[in-house]
Amino acid sequence: VGKVLGLIRELLMASLFGTGVVATACRLGLSCITIPAKLLTTESQTGGFMPLYSKALANGDKQGAACLFWFVLLATLMLSLVIAVLLHFKASVWINALAPGLNAAEHAMAVDFLHILAFGLPLFVTSVVISGLDMVHGRSLVVAVQAPLQSLGLLGGIGCAMLLGDMRI
Repeated sequence: VGKVLGLIRELLMASLFGTGVVATACRLGLSCITIPAKLLTTESQTGGFMPLYSKALANGDKQGAACLFWFVLLATLMLSLVIAVLLHFKASVWINALAPGLNAAEHAMAVDFLHILAFGLPLFVTSVVISGLDMVHGRSLVVAVQAPLQSLGLLGGIGCAMLLGDMRI
């Protein structure tokens, strides 16, 4: 299901946005969110939280494991909220840093995309922490639904843009 939704998302984005300014701005906005998201979630989860949580459970320290989970969840959530606010208010600076050669129209549109996408960062980071917890307990439901839900969210955004007629092509 996730792969099919991803394919539909990519085909719809390509057919609506083409390969011009809107597509460039959209991809850049997504990249601007992915970089800090990966910094907050990759190694800190697989190399930090998950092994420490598993060890606490193996030692019978359910309370310590629960405290660790809530600490990691709240810390990454707070960091992601701070980063989201910074990305929102300093979008132009971040866009210039990642893509200094954009023309004015591409830059303005990328900033618009980043303003919208920045608020998805805390949700993404939270879902990664919860999926790590799920995996430590031998379950994979959150991991399995994460990509399809992200695709559905992007498809919903594309649908709203279509309905509002604000494609700016």
